[in-house]
Amino acid sequence: MTILSCLLTAVISALLFPPFNLAALVPAALVPMLWAMHREASMRRRILAGWLAGCVYWMVVCHWIGAVLDAYGGLSGPLSLLALVLFAAVKALHWAGFAWGAGLLIRRPWAIPGIAALWTGLERTQGPLGFAWLMLGNAGIEMALPLRLAPVFGVYGLSFLFAALATGLTLMALRRPRKELLWLAPFAGLALLPAVEVAQPAAQEAVSMQMNVAGDTRWTPEEKERAARQFSLLSLESALRPGLKTPALMLWPEVPAPFYYYDDPAFRQLVTETARLASTPLLFGTIAYTPERQPLNSAVL
Repeated sequence: MTILSCLLTAVISALLFPPFNLAALVPAALVPMLWAMHREASMRRRILAGWLAGCVYWMVVCHWIGAVLDAYGGLSGPLSLLALVLFAAVKALHWAGFAWGAGLLIRRPWAIPGIAALWTGLERTQGPLGFAWLMLGNAGIEMALPLRLAPVFGVYGLSFLFAALATGLTLMALRRPRKELLWLAPFAGLALLPAVEVAQPAAQEAVSMQMNVAGDTRWTPEEKERAARQFSLLSLESALRPGLKTPALMLWPEVPAPFYYYDDPAFRQLVTETARLASTPLLFGTIAYTPERQPLNSAVL
């Protein structure tokens, strides 16, 4: 039961992020694990259950790592999968540590701030270790009230809030004394903090093309012209799809080829013609120069 409860926390936590985006579940994400930690007397089983849950979580939210290593890292399918498993196993150590600590703190009258601080502190260690993504607080990016913590405390303030709320819900389920919930009272002050603008639903569409070019490509004039025309054609195919609204913007976020807008008249004419045919602005990166001919990373619209 302990392992199943922790795995439920892993599943809920994964559902908070794309492609599921069930961010409304974030206050309850840690509840199954915390409930299990209160019931589980064995320290070893707590650590094992937390570690297994962490493995599942990281393999789900970072499943793309295997495909990237297979396509670009020179690892075959089985080796790329092994790399993903090893990555998840190491990252899951944070979850194991949290499960161990939460099992001790959940019985304390100050469980709410203690557990929230433990979770947030473990998250904070991920930055120096090289992978500071997919924090619990990231799920609150479109929540107007919790987001008011961000300008002062960053994502860790939101993580602390959500972990505290989960602990409070767990204490309620365990029928603990109501006075232990008073630790949540300061969060009522969120309404007094300045509001932060929340992203509005998209009203327009853009076409973005990520170019896939081999790093050892030999850029002869013929190859450069062929690639430029292919990129133009792919953008036009996406922008002019029958029955769909014309996009507000075409975007080439990375241009891994020697396309120099200011020095190459043929390329300049091609991108101008692409934007004209699509009746849509085209934004792409290129190299510009200072008056002293020093190169500048630039963008052209």
